[in-house]
Amino acid sequence: MSAISPHADRAAWLAARRSTVGGSEVAALFGCQPAYALSAFALWQAKAGRIAEPEVRAERAEWGLRLEAAIAAAAAERLGVEVEPGRWVRHPSVPGMAATTDFHVKDGGSLGHEGPGVMEVKNADWLIHRRTWVGGEPPLHVLLQLQHQLACTGFGWGVVVALIGGNRLAEPYVYKARPALVAEIERRVEGFWQSVERGEPPEPDGAESTIRALARLHPEDDGGREPLDLAADEGLPLACARLLDAQARRKAAELDERAAKALILARMGSARLGRCAGYLIEAAAVAGSPDRVASAGETIRGRAGHRRLNVRETDDARC
Repeated sequence: MSAISPHADRAAWLAARRSTVGGSEVAALFGCQPAYALSAFALWQAKAGRIAEPEVRAERAEWGLRLEAAIAAAAAERLGVEVEPGRWVRHPSVPGMAATTDFHVKDGGSLGHEGPGVMEVKNADWLIHRRTWVGGEPPLHVLLQLQHQLACTGFGWGVVVALIGGNRLAEPYVYKARPALVAEIERRVEGFWQSVERGEPPEPDGAESTIRALARLHPEDDGGREPLDLAADEGLPLACARLLDAQARRKAAELDERAAKALILARMGSARLGRCAGYLIEAAAVAGSPDRVASAGETIRGRAGHRRLNVRETDDARC
């Protein structure tokens, strides 16, 4: 198992990551990456060297390691296992595939799994956990990350542990390696690097990281005065039509939202709280602020007072 400690040799770890798809990146190849992660398009541009990879900030990484260590220690104590720090591990047969594991469990006998395993540690916000950790399992991108790590380490099992809201250790999520899923991950990683070699990026999508990648690829216009001839691009007219249609629907939705808001506020009058069949309404008054003069003599405009409207659906609305 080819391994690098990301803590002992950070420069080597960062260099190695540029030539591989890691566990936290593989979800992009399935189109289920979290909002903060790179899309398939942005990941392709970064690995192809066309844009800089996102910076891994040292302070953020340091605090992440501090929290991970505390969470892992508490989870290990509760589960009755012994853990050791993880490391960067290259896949034994897929050159462009690697994973940085959080911790390795030395033996999972107490969990019903003989031999070593991977421990993936998460520090989850309470609300995010409630919204995305549904159906008794972590989000799909976490499950893919764990299977990716198992493929790289060759371990037969792994566990996801999570601290929720800073004060509750969730029940452990223990998984065996799933050969069919591992094979699909390996296939997609190999296909990804083949597309890099061919110079064929995936189609851009609407992810925020895609928009940022395009801005880095083309930060300036060429100042041309003649339109670029794109008549041969059969998909472009459809994209233009989609854009105009989406803009029109957004404007219509905004107008509908304002009209509904005005009607509700008119019915509420000066009441802060209201209730109707299926809904609870709150219309709190927010005080305005006057204009003020900045130190440079510039006037900073104040804000008019308004009512902050919040409508929540109640149980009887779903009957």
